[in-house]
Amino acid sequence: MIRRRGVLLLVFLTCCQVLGFLLFCKGFLLKRVVIPEYSNCTHPHTTAYPLSSCDNQVRRYKRVVWLLIDALRYDFMLWDESLSPPPIYRNKMPHVHNLLLDHPSNAKLFKFVADPPTSTMQRLKALTTGSLPTFIDIGSNFNSYEILEDSLIRQVSKNARNITFMGDDTWLGLYPSMLSKVFPYPSLNVKDIHTVDDGVLSQLFSELKKGDSDLLIGHFLGVDHIGHTYGPSHWTMGEKLPQMDRMVRDVVEAVDEETMVLVFGDHGMTSTGDHGGETELETHAALLVYSKQPLFHHQQPFERSVYQIDLVPTVALLLGLPIPFSNLGMLIPELLHPSHTEGYSHTDGYSGGVTHKLLTALRINAEQIHNYLNTYALYSEDFPQQVFKELGEKLVVVKSLHDACFLEASQDELTAVANGYVIYMREVKEMCHQVWAKFDNKFIFIGLFFVILAVLSAFVFLTNKHWLGTVVFCTVFCALVCVMISSSLEDALLNLVYCVCALNLIVLIRWMFNFFLVHFPPSLSKLRSLLDPLSVFALLLVVLHAFSLLSNSFVLYEGDMVLFFLQTLIFCLALKHLRLVAIEEKGGLLSTLFPYVALSGCLRLSKLFYSCRDLQYQDGCQDTTFTQPYTIAAESLGGWVNIRLFLSSATVVVTPILIYEAIFRNSLSKFVHVLYMVRYGLPVAGLCVVGYWSVQLLPSNQLSYWHHVTLPWVVYVVCGVILVMAVWHPIRGAATSSVKSDTALVIVVVVTSLWVPLTMLLNDGLALASGAIALQAVLSVQVLSKAESPLVVAVFWALLTSHSFFACGHTTTVTSLRVEAAFTGIHGEINKFNLPLAGLLVGLNTLGPQLLFGLATPLLSVVPNSQRLQTHQSLKLALTLIAIHSLKLMVTMFAASLHRRHLMIWQVFTPRVLYEGAFQLTANISVLISMLVASRVKNLLQM
Repeated sequence: MIRRRGVLLLVFLTCCQVLGFLLFCKGFLLKRVVIPEYSNCTHPHTTAYPLSSCDNQVRRYKRVVWLLIDALRYDFMLWDESLSPPPIYRNKMPHVHNLLLDHPSNAKLFKFVADPPTSTMQRLKALTTGSLPTFIDIGSNFNSYEILEDSLIRQVSKNARNITFMGDDTWLGLYPSMLSKVFPYPSLNVKDIHTVDDGVLSQLFSELKKGDSDLLIGHFLGVDHIGHTYGPSHWTMGEKLPQMDRMVRDVVEAVDEETMVLVFGDHGMTSTGDHGGETELETHAALLVYSKQPLFHHQQPFERSVYQIDLVPTVALLLGLPIPFSNLGMLIPELLHPSHTEGYSHTDGYSGGVTHKLLTALRINAEQIHNYLNTYALYSEDFPQQVFKELGEKLVVVKSLHDACFLEASQDELTAVANGYVIYMREVKEMCHQVWAKFDNKFIFIGLFFVILAVLSAFVFLTNKHWLGTVVFCTVFCALVCVMISSSLEDALLNLVYCVCALNLIVLIRWMFNFFLVHFPPSLSKLRSLLDPLSVFALLLVVLHAFSLLSNSFVLYEGDMVLFFLQTLIFCLALKHLRLVAIEEKGGLLSTLFPYVALSGCLRLSKLFYSCRDLQYQDGCQDTTFTQPYTIAAESLGGWVNIRLFLSSATVVVTPILIYEAIFRNSLSKFVHVLYMVRYGLPVAGLCVVGYWSVQLLPSNQLSYWHHVTLPWVVYVVCGVILVMAVWHPIRGAATSSVKSDTALVIVVVVTSLWVPLTMLLNDGLALASGAIALQAVLSVQVLSKAESPLVVAVFWALLTSHSFFACGHTTTVTSLRVEAAFTGIHGEINKFNLPLAGLLVGLNTLGPQLLFGLATPLLSVVPNSQRLQTHQSLKLALTLIAIHSLKLMVTMFAASLHRRHLMIWQVFTPRVLYEGAFQLTANISVLISMLVASRVKNLLQM
């Protein structure tokens, strides 16, 4: 029986990890809700002004040319002859410099400020939607990176305008059906600094001459790739920037008076060439504006800065299009009404030169933002209510002043109205920026502290039985002190967190010091007994696995790394077993090595079910037919795909039968129907799974609602009933069996009852992978029954759990989530009633291996053949497993916080830490449940 203290211990560790992870996510992950609304030209207004961004009075240009030079930092375009010698990236664009000097009324250079995070994906979203994109856009499509909310690209396409795109193929994922003409080039090879740029240059001028594009987009990648590969100070940057300079010169000469040219960067780069953070080097890009129509009456004496999202409403108004619905940018006045913006300052607003046309444009912009805020408030409660209310009141006042100025007004009154709109839009952006687009280092570090506390606590719990009381005392003491010295409840909570973490860490370190001081062996013989070589090697594998997650390359190939670690550990276990057992006959040698060889071979074969990450395709990685849906696999395999379906069907039906024949045939039970359900119910559920797979192959128009939901729900109900019955009325083994072996029978029933529906969720292609994992688990239990060290057992089980995740065709990416699993038993649209069930199904599909191996943990200490592990308590083994998972969680959180400026932060490190948090929670809960189930079964069997 598990003591109450042990349960509290596991709950305490789980709470520390969950709390730390949630606090970390609160500070690290930036999120907002995507609103499924789109702007149009027919929005009604109640004022005397024709407030429509589609008004021809506002439109000034027939076409706009976007030349996006990725990572074009602001100082790359600056010219300063006083530098001696200049950095290799300075004074490399003489044609741009001459253009600004010779044509001050036609060209101007702006500091183009990006809102963090400064990764390319988020920047492209901002440049096209005008919003503040984050890592989590709730409601977005997890199957791709497609931008579903309103955008400038959508508005151009929606209003029957033409878009020509050339360059970075990332755009095809963002807007797969809205680009009229595309010339994409591969973008993932950062060492290739010419292919994309040369491709764009080969198409750019011919498309300019055709003049059939309302929006022409060219996305150059050479500067960004040089930064990532060599850094900005490499000689290749000194060659690439002049190439871009010549391109700008030729484009300026080629355009007509009805075209505006915008040359800009989406972000900058650090001194090492990275980006993703919020330093000035990363956020300050360049924006060069050129038009053969006069734009500026003179060179303004101050350095002008504009935000990147300000480009969206500006271009929309210039082309006579509706401003995208979710835009938060404020129009750039110089580009709309240059003759009236001489008195505009980015910091102080307008000081004169305001006209009714400019006020109309500002009002269109302000009302679009106000409409977005009101709609967003219906979907989310992110905005502070008091601030939101005050902003609405300010806009009402400004609009009233504007209405009063309709007939005649002084310049001071017009200026006051214009500044009122500017202040409103600035404060709205600041409010949204505080909510969406900032890392909160305070919560990041507090979250890390809690997870570190869990890791050290697990170690101390394994070496000292009285530490829990010390932790509780420290926590209560800190709470009383923090409440007494703090001025507010919020300060008290924050101070409490800091003090609890600090004091408990000090206590933990003290216990660890005392442990090593007292237990340090005085002789070599004791040192050998304490430091078992295989245990030390297993611990080394854990550390290597955890700290390898600091590298994006190891994260990309984590599945291969885990497989290598597992096979290495199997080899070491086999060698140690051969040393301990005297082998005299050849048959004895084969029987001894068979489980090791079979397990190693099965692990190697499971590599067939690995899926490729998006970044691995450029290395020649190809998905096997097992990871593809049946219809797609049929195109390449033809009739052979039916063999795959047959093998998968046999796996899901025969596996429960083999388990019953091998384990339960001689079992006893006071409730015979429990054995009947195990013997017949699980195979019937497997047949229902096969039937469901077969039905889904028929044309959807031939299937009714019941065809989609009946068989899956039969599987759910049958397996759920068997699971409950097995726990409620435990199965007994033979008359001579022990309580431990009888407990193992119940655990096997519980795991098998979950294995069948999880196999159904994986679909027919990966059912073989599920069967292989079941075989690996059986062989692993047999192999580990010969192990002497619980640490080796825990390390092996943890590695096998990680391997099973990849062997089920999963990867640690957002796009690899199999959303189709949500419709296994659900037909039609996902609504608020079936959304929890749909989320549960996707979660089970993704986290199934962690759940199954966590529930099977008691098998490691209660298997009948295990003579050495019977002396070790299940609690100690569970605690070691949780400590291993906690170490991985700690390292992934540290990696994500450390690499906030890394190129792969949102594509590699952030998804990895999210998955690790889910792995940790699932493993902890499943291990805790398995321990409780084992305890209940033992109590019932002993009655």
